[in-house]
Amino acid sequence: MHRPAALFLLLAITCLFFLPTDAQPQPTPAGNAASASCIPHERDALLAFKHGVTSDPAGLLSSWQSQGGGHGDLD
Repeated sequence: MHRPAALFLLLAITCLFFLPTDAQPQPTPAGNAASASCIPHERDALLAFKHGVTSDPAGLLSSWQSQGGGHGDLD
């Protein structure tokens, strides 16, 4: 068998091998007890991040507020 034909055949077989695995239904997080136990921890981490971003205790983001009330006004 010629080298380009062999490479094409190998590529085709590889694609066909991975195609069915991508089409398999994925388990939902609610059905998986291991991932369901991580949700409260992840929620707490996201809320802490949100608090850190929105509180701005150093006032670094105060200059980003719109003065004119128009869309895109940052002066």
